[in-house]
Amino acid sequence: MGTISGDEPCAVHENHDPIPYDTELHHVWPKGMGGPDVPENLVPVCGTGHNNIHAILRYLIRRKGKPSAAFLRRFHAGEVRYATLGFERSVRGSL
Repeated sequence: MGTISGDEPCAVHENHDPIPYDTELHHVWPKGMGGPDVPENLVPVCGTGHNNIHAILRYLIRRKGKPSAAFLRRFHAGEVRYATLGFERSVRGSL
C-alpha cells in the first residue's frame, strides 16, 4: 500500500525521537500470503518498525511459528506482536 500522512502515529512504537517523517501502511496479514486489503488488516508503522515486522515474520515462517526467545528479544514488543499476529492470521486464513 504506500505512504500515508505523517500525522498518523506509528502503532508499533510509543515514542519516536526523532519523530518519523512519515508512516507506512502495513498489512498485518501480508497480501503476499493471502491477506486482504481491508482497513481491519492495516496498521500505520514507521519504516524501521515495518522492516523489523517483516524480518520477524520471515523468521516465524522458517521456524514454523516456534520462535527463539533470544531472537525475539532483539526487537520491540510491538514489532513482535504484529509479526506474530500476521503469522497467526496467515495460518488461520482469516482475520
